[in-house]
Amino acid sequence: MTACMDVQCSSSLMAPNRKQFKIFVLTAVIFIVLLNTYVYYAVNGPGTSLSLNHKKIYHPRLLCWILTTKRNFKTKAKAVKDTWSRRCDVRLFVASDKDDALNTTVFNIVDSRETLTQKTFAAFEYVYKHHINDADWFLKADDDTYIFTENLRHLLTSYNPDHPWFIGFPTQLFLSSPYMSGGAGYVISKSALEKFYRVGLSQKLCPTTGRFEDKDFGECLYKIGVKTGKSQDANHRTLFHPFHPVTMINGADPNLPKWFYISRYPGLAGNTRGIDTLSEDTVSFHYVDPGSMYLMHFLLYDIRRPAS
Repeated sequence: MTACMDVQCSSSLMAPNRKQFKIFVLTAVIFIVLLNTYVYYAVNGPGTSLSLNHKKIYHPRLLCWILTTKRNFKTKAKAVKDTWSRRCDVRLFVASDKDDALNTTVFNIVDSRETLTQKTFAAFEYVYKHHINDADWFLKADDDTYIFTENLRHLLTSYNPDHPWFIGFPTQLFLSSPYMSGGAGYVISKSALEKFYRVGLSQKLCPTTGRFEDKDFGECLYKIGVKTGKSQDANHRTLFHPFHPVTMINGADPNLPKWFYISRYPGLAGNTRGIDTLSEDTVSFHYVDPGSMYLMHFLLYDIRRPAS
């Protein structure tokens, strides 16, 4: 057996090393969130609402609708179905095609990026007509978004769902007022959903077509007087993240889009790095592949924990 050249050996070893590093960093991020979850349940036992200050609080009812597409039914959407979305009180997969395994809510709208606004508005209209009394808060997420539902519910206990609220990762690329990044997920209160339908749609104040669903939806809510909620922790760290945890830890990246750097919180938008810049109260990450999604969920909920 011949020895490989140094350059060849180096290049052959770098790929697995990078993969191992990514898994290590992702695991570390998960354990930051896991620590709060573990301590809470150790103190209060299962079946109670999570509170990061370890006090029992009311359980905000949460409807989660996930925007997906046919090519992702058996991969990304399945991972969401198997993991975090099980912890929503109501769960809907919104698509242009039927899938029995996902029990998709189907809209006869062409499956294209050009129709995301139309599909998003149609989904919220459907949720209003069929589920307005089934939840206090209504979350929109993509099929590659991971939501820490306990942390989201904890955040929502600071807000009254009878007031019109809109919460997520805010940015201001197109508007003078912030709107919420679609990929990071965003949540609206029951009052905001009612206002969206009764004022925005019924009075035709909000166009239902456009190319950027998060901008178009945010512009609509701003126009009808829905307020944006704060989505930072006590240390001013963002809670909704529009990128994968490894990307967030690595910090500034010249390849990241412009809107990320002119977010409502520019000091935190890519200008800091390291695991300490991530909040223990994190609500979401985006661009999470199915493998990472299953790993995160296993470390959070399924790993065996010895009794203290």
